[in-house]
Amino acid sequence: MPTGNWTAAARCRTADPDLFFHPDGERARARAERLRRARLICVECPVARQCADHAIASREGFGIWGGLSEDERIGRLLADGARPRGRSVHLTRK
Repeated sequence: MPTGNWTAAARCRTADPDLFFHPDGERARARAERLRRARLICVECPVARQCADHAIASREGFGIWGGLSEDERIGRLLADGARPRGRSVHLTRK
C-alpha cells in the first residue's frame, strides 16, 4: 500500500474526470452507468480506501471518491452522527 501522497498512486489520475462528477441534469440511467464505469476504475485502485476516507473526512460534497457516490458518503456521515457540509439533508422522522 502506498504511503505519503496517496493521490500519486490513484488510478483515476489517467481517467476521464467526467466519469467522477455528474453533469447538470443527468438522468438516473445515465448516472447509474457513469457510476458503474467510475467504480470499475476505483475497484482496481490501490488507494481507493484512502480516497474514500479523505472524501468522508473532508466532507467532499461532489464526485465519486474511492468508489463511493455523494449519497453513499452522506449516508456514512449520518450513520456516524455527523452532518455533511454544503448540502441540505432531509431526514425522515419516525
